[in-house]
Amino acid sequence: MKYKSIASITAILTFINAILFLALPALTMSMFGRTLSTTGIMNTRISGACALGLSLVLWQLKDLPPSRMQTAISKSLLLTMIVLVIIDLHGILTGAVNQFGWIIFFVDILMVAGFLSVVFTGTINN
Repeated sequence: MKYKSIASITAILTFINAILFLALPALTMSMFGRTLSTTGIMNTRISGACALGLSLVLWQLKDLPPSRMQTAISKSLLLTMIVLVIIDLHGILTGAVNQFGWIIFFVDILMVAGFLSVVFTGTINN
């Protein structure tokens, strides 16, 4: 997979997540079988703000010529996605989220595969 492709896909999915977490935190988390306190709403919105920033950075960097920055970002996102997969799986196995969590888990696995491909095949330079 090429850097531009995985960066674009990740930017779009992260943007959707950001908007849902910012605008509809209680509804979004209810899809996972959770109810939120006011603190939970605030934390969900903070996560949404971080996701928004990430999506905007990725979207802007996707069209730049290959660089060491893209390599560093790809390695960082690979690690981030691996951590997310672990958190997703833990949430599913402990009952913190309902079966909808499997969808997020598999999307995150696909993102790991994409960034693995970019980092270890050197397709940033293509």
